[in-house]
Amino acid sequence: MEGGIMKNKVFAFWIVFSLLFAVLSMNVLAQKEESLKPLVLNEYSQDSFLIDKETGQKWELKEFKEKKPKLISGHKIEVSLYFERVKDASVIPSTYCLGITSNLISMSVNFADVEVKQGDNVTIWDKEEYHRWEHFTITIEGYVPDPKVTLKGYSGEPHFENIEVEGIGNKEVYISIVVYKNIEKTERDSEFDMITFYATNTTLENLKKDTEDNLVSISNNVNVLKSIFPYQNNVTIGIENKFQKVTQDIANLSSNGHPGWAFTISTDLKDATESLSGLKKPEIRTLVHSMNKDEIKELGSTIKDLPVEYQKLIYPSKTKNYILLLILAIVLCIGGIFFGYNLKKIPVSHDPEIKKAIEDIDETINGITKLRNVLATSKAKEAQDAIKGLWEADKKLSSAKNTLKLLLKVH
Repeated sequence: MEGGIMKNKVFAFWIVFSLLFAVLSMNVLAQKEESLKPLVLNEYSQDSFLIDKETGQKWELKEFKEKKPKLISGHKIEVSLYFERVKDASVIPSTYCLGITSNLISMSVNFADVEVKQGDNVTIWDKEEYHRWEHFTITIEGYVPDPKVTLKGYSGEPHFENIEVEGIGNKEVYISIVVYKNIEKTERDSEFDMITFYATNTTLENLKKDTEDNLVSISNNVNVLKSIFPYQNNVTIGIENKFQKVTQDIANLSSNGHPGWAFTISTDLKDATESLSGLKKPEIRTLVHSMNKDEIKELGSTIKDLPVEYQKLIYPSKTKNYILLLILAIVLCIGGIFFGYNLKKIPVSHDPEIKKAIEDIDETINGITKLRNVLATSKAKEAQDAIKGLWEADKKLSSAKNTLKLLLKVH
C-alpha cells in the first residue's frame, strides 16, 4: 500500500517537473527569438531626404517612398537617413550592427562623419560606443544603374518562357537596411522598410510614349473601315480583331524589355495604315462609278483571281459597290502586315515560318500591283491620286518586310 503511494508521488513529481521545464524552455526560447528593435528611422525628420545631384531635385523621405518616382540612369543621388535609439544602451549587445545593401552603382556610406565605407554590402554601427549614441545620420551616395531588367515566364520571350533574357525596362533600384544581432550578419533582429525607385532614361520614356501614340493612331486608322462599311460582316470584324491582337503584342513587347523593336514595328504599322484615312474623302466614292464598262470588266476578272474572303468585301450584296476596290487594296496591305508582325504565332526561331510570312507579304504586294494596273486604265484625276496612294502603300509594305527580315537576322 505504502509502495503504491510512493510510486504515485514520484509520478506526480515528474509530471510537475516536466511541465515546469517546458515552461522555462519556452520562455528562454521566446526571449532568444524576440527582436530588440533598438533603432527607428525617422522619416519625418528634416535630415531624412533624397536628392538627385544632377537635377538638384529634393524629396523628403516620406514623400519619396510614397511617390516612388523614376530616376534617370547615370544620375548621382544622395540619400540622408536620420536614426534614433529607442532602447537603453545597456540592453544592446555589443555584437549588434547595421547592414546596408543596394544595387546602386559605386555606393558609398558615410556613417555620422566618423567613417566612410564603399561597396554594395557594408556594415556600420558595429561598436559599443556607437550603441550609446541617442541619434545619428548616415548618408548614402551612388549612381542610378542602367534600365536593364531580367525577364522570364509570361513577361519573357514568347515560346521561350523557361529561359531568362535580359531586356530594357524600368529597373527597380533598392536600398535595404537591416539590424543584425551579430557582426557576421547571419541573425536578423529587425529591418526597415526598403527604399525603392525605378531606373529609366529619356530614350526609354520617349520611345514608350511614342509607341503608345502610334498604337492609338493605328486603332483610329483601322476604325475607318467601320465608317466606310454600312454593315458589319465576319471579314471586317476579323480584321479588327487581328489588329487588336497585333497592337496588344506590340504593347507587351514595349513593356517587357523590347521598347526599341516595339517602337519600330508600331511606326511601320502606323505608316502602313495611314492610307486608310484617305477613304473618308467624299470624292473617293465617285471614283469607281466613273469607270467605263471595259474598266469594270477588267476589274471583275481581277476580282475572280482573288481569295474568296476578299471577293466578299467587293461584293457584299447583289448591288455592285465598286468603291470597295480601294478598301480591298488596304485590306491586302493589312493582311501582309499582320502576317509579318503576329509575333506570338511566328516564333523568331522558326526560319521556315518567317520565310513563309515574307512570301505572304510579297504576294500582297503583287495583289496591290495588279489593282494599281486596273486603276491605271482610268483617266480620272481621282484614279491617278489613288494610284499614288497605292504606290505609297507598296513602299511602306516593302519597308515592313525589310524590318521583318532584319528581325530575323538579329535573332
